[in-house]
Amino acid sequence: MGDLQRLIEAVGRGDDMLFRRFNRAVFSTPCQDIALQLREENCRHAYKGSLDDAKSLHEALLPGWEWTAHSNGQAVVWPPGTIDEQNAGMIETDIDGQPARALLAAILRAVEAKGGVA
Repeated sequence: MGDLQRLIEAVGRGDDMLFRRFNRAVFSTPCQDIALQLREENCRHAYKGSLDDAKSLHEALLPGWEWTAHSNGQAVVWPPGTIDEQNAGMIETDIDGQPARALLAAILRAVEAKGGVA
């Protein structure tokens, strides 16, 4: 199991300790890439409840994709394309009462499906 998959699981479970560990692992680089550092920060703030940071992470990692999040904790991301392509690539998550975390989980699952963080 890779770091991204472990990060997704930590987000879903709300495991703060594992989240911190794998958030750093997924978004760290030996050359101190500023873009990745910003993504790590966006991820951390989205985990804590910031929809603005979840949106920023979405824009950075899934350009062209759409998203929606509801206050009940449901979130969906879907790729561009035809209705069939959008439906086939749609990822929905539900974390009760945690819309930012649910959106974060959906984003990370979509990134995983695309092959990882670029």
